[in-house]
Amino acid sequence: MILITSGILLLIALATLVATSIILARQIRQAMTLEPAANETHAADSPALILLTRRERQVLRLIADGHSAQQVAGNLGVDLEDIRDYVAAIQKKL
Repeated sequence: MILITSGILLLIALATLVATSIILARQIRQAMTLEPAANETHAADSPALILLTRRERQVLRLIADGHSAQQVAGNLGVDLEDIRDYVAAIQKKL
């Protein structure tokens, strides 16, 4: 019974993590596509996005576009575990 409860809690935590990642990715994606005012820095030059590697930005963009982790892995030609690692790294950096 304890294992089942622990498993359910783990699934809920994972779902929350994925949902948070998607929301964050969409917000960043939206910020990246907005035209900056003359006195504003471009969103792509923001300190948060500069922290991300090129691959992490690719993963973030695909997730923001609504792709599942499996779809992102397929699009980028990497393992699903790699995508999970990228998402974790993105969350740490942002």
